[in-house]
Order: sequence, then C-alpha cells, then structure tokens
Amino acid sequence: MRKNIILQRHPSIKFPHGTTIDEFLQQAAESEQKLVGVSFGYFFAEHLLTEIKGPIGLLQLGCRTIKQWDPESTETLYAALNSRARVAKEKIKGFIYYQGETDAATHANAPDFEKDLLRMIDLVRGELNDPDLPIIIVQLGRCARRGSEELKADWETVREAQRTVQSQRESVYTVSAIDLLIDDAVHISHEGQIRLGRRLAEIALSEVYQKPGHGRSIDFESMEVINPVGERPMIRVRFSGVTGQLQAEGRPNGFELRPTSSKDDEYHEVYRVDFDPNIPNAVIVGIFHPFTDDPYELIYGGGLAPYVNIVDERDMPVPAFGPIAVNIEKDVEN
Repeated sequence: MRKNIILQRHPSIKFPHGTTIDEFLQQAAESEQKLVGVSFGYFFAEHLLTEIKGPIGLLQLGCRTIKQWDPESTETLYAALNSRARVAKEKIKGFIYYQGETDAATHANAPDFEKDLLRMIDLVRGELNDPDLPIIIVQLGRCARRGSEELKADWETVREAQRTVQSQRESVYTVSAIDLLIDDAVHISHEGQIRLGRRLAEIALSEVYQKPGHGRSIDFESMEVINPVGERPMIRVRFSGVTGQLQAEGRPNGFELRPTSSKDDEYHEVYRVDFDPNIPNAVIVGIFHPFTDDPYELIYGGGLAPYVNIVDERDMPVPAFGPIAVNIEKDVEN
C-alpha cells in the first residue's frame, strides 16, 4: 500500500543510492540510532491508506512565522501555495497547519497569533477557492528551555489560540502535540511523528472522508466545582470529541490551579487527578485547601514544557487549554 503515497520532499533530502523510502525507514527502525529530520507526512498518509484507496498526494510548504501569510509581506507564501496547488491538478481535500514556535518565542507576535491564524484560514480558503476547505491545526508541543514568565505566557497564548480557532470557524480541527516526545528543545522525535501522523489521519478519516469509527478533535467543554467550601474541593472537567473512555499511561497529569490575585497567599495545589467512573469524557481534579473568595483559573499543559498524558481510546490527546476562569460559587452534588 505504501507505493500509493506520493511525497513532495525537499531536494536536499537524499536517500542512499538505490534505497527506496520503505527500505530507508526499515533500516532506520532496525538501527540503534534514532531517525531525525522526518516529519509526520509519511505516517499520516500510511494511516489514511488503511481506509482510503490511493494515490494520496502530500504537498509541503515551509513556514517560519504566521506573518508570512500576510499578502502584503515581502515573504508572502501565496505564490508558493498556488504553485503547489497547480501541481496537484485536482481539488485539494484538506490543509494541515503546523507552525507557531517562532511566534510563541516572539513577544511582539504572540498576542496577535489568534487574529493572524483566523485571517490565514480565511485567506487560504479564498486563495484555493474553497470556503469549506477542511483545515487541521497542530497545537504546539513542548519547549525544553528555561524562559521568563513572559515567554511562558506567550507560549500558552499561542497554544490557546490554536485550540480555540476551531470554535470560530467551520471545518477547522485541532490536534495537540503537547504530549509527544521531542529530540531537542522543540522538534518532535521519530516516535512522536508516527503518533502525530496517525492522529492527523484519524481526524481526516472522520471529518474529511466521513469514515465512521475514527478519532475526532478533543476540546475543553465545561468545568464544575464540587464542594467548593470543603477542605478538599474538586473540579470536574468535561471534554467534547472523546472516543470511548479517557485514559492515561500512569498517573493522569497536567492540571494546574492558579490564583489570579496577589492577595491570595494560600497554597492551592492539584494533588490528584482521577477519571470520572460515571462519565467517560470527564476527569476530576482534586485541589488541596479550601477556595478563598479570590478568583482562580484552571490550566492544562501550562508553561513551556509540561508533562501531560491524557488521551482517549484512539490516542487522541486532550489539548492544552487555559487559563480558564473557575466559577467557585457553583456547588454540584457529585
């Protein structure tokens, strides 16, 4: 089936003389050395071919910053986009967008990222003459570096923008890379690229090809406070798009409660996270110490390099979200 995959790769990427793509990947799998510099594209197409009869064409377009999608930019990418669309000779079925590290690391760019991303979605659809073009956004993974509080906040801002655009435009879907292994400060490892490719293919099979039984984009749905005046209050968090039951390898992790007032000098900590035994798409976040009257926010996958591990039965990840305000006045009985 792999021979049905058509890849457009960078001309500088060369395989050993006489080596096919299949042979190269097989040799890499058997080697003790990690395969680096590979993207999710091959694994995305390979997973699609479990359900779709080929050929499948993948057209790649590099991008450093979202500002390059401004038509007035000196580095605008629309000419390259149209050139690749002409190569396809057929209607483009979908568009995957994985970019944002540079903007998250640039304080001047991060606050505008959501606006720029929405504009990019509209302009790309207009350029390809398809107002309903399915677009899948990859939410940024981890950044393994020390950084200021400003940098951490900017990284969270970009991730949140990547999550929330799917609620602001039709046929836009987000899949997170935040739980995947990395090979350096930001680049996803070979193992991570395999998982990301399959996740993207799961969404494409569900939303583009309308194949039943595949994964969907998970998103934050709601939260409710349980026993807010008790010594051990809890927050039930529900998610949409979950297939089967939420689960984790090891102890579920990644939530943080943040007071938004400097007056709050109490120590509030998430001391445990449990899967709700009665609600398959919900977790219960346990908080140490009663809430005060000050406002709080809940965040999942905060900061530069959080450890998160919650997925559903199709390995679709819970995305980083927040900070989102917690309504501590609502008391829900179990």
